[in-house]
Amino acid sequence: MSLRLGIDVETSELTRYMGRLRTKSLAFAAVNGINATVKRVQEEARRNIEREFTVRAATRQFVLREGAKIMQFASTRQPTPFAELGVNNRPRFLLGEFERGAQRRPFTPGAKSVARPLAGSAARPTFGSTVPAALRFKALQLRPQLDSLQRKELRSIKGADRKETAALRAARRSELGRGRVWKGKQRTYAVPGVGVFQRTGPKTSELLYVYDSDIRLPPRLRFVASAREKAPAWLRQETRKALAAEIREARRRGRL
Repeated sequence: MSLRLGIDVETSELTRYMGRLRTKSLAFAAVNGINATVKRVQEEARRNIEREFTVRAATRQFVLREGAKIMQFASTRQPTPFAELGVNNRPRFLLGEFERGAQRRPFTPGAKSVARPLAGSAARPTFGSTVPAALRFKALQLRPQLDSLQRKELRSIKGADRKETAALRAARRSELGRGRVWKGKQRTYAVPGVGVFQRTGPKTSELLYVYDSDIRLPPRLRFVASAREKAPAWLRQETRKALAAEIREARRRGRL
């Protein structure tokens, strides 16, 4: 997701200087005004992320960096100077989906539900805490309990390279394990349609992850609305500052 704004700037009080400033100076003023504005929009977007979401300490730097990233600064080399700010659409980074709202889809190909760590469990002791590395879903390496013939079948599957082989075997393993209990590391096991449990005693288990097929991401980001609301005034302010700086420099050099 990215945003470009076209805004008219009122500079009538500086008109008498325009004819005497070099074209290059005016271009630098426009570019510097745009870039100062996009930085202010970026700062506001990052503040809004922290207001609207629980940003965990372990991922805060990453979320703020990628959640409001300047993709393009304005330059005098551009035919029409512009800057571009947006959410970096990295794989598995869902923040941009909160702009318009969306259905949370599983990352695993073919999966029909999302494994959501349950707050209050060992996987997520509190809502604001990060899942411990050893209990992350992928780290559990859950696998269906297959018989010898099924394991032999998996070993016989070959792809063009190691990556394709792994993908083909994973897809087939999922088919063979449909409806079965899957077991993993850390004394965990997965129950189809329910979630992932961890054995805590001979006859006791704790639910770590819940399988959820209907997770909706609400439109909470308000990236575009905030930029449209505040950027026009900021652009006027920053462009005036940039023009004033060019005028001061021109005077210093004796051009005005």
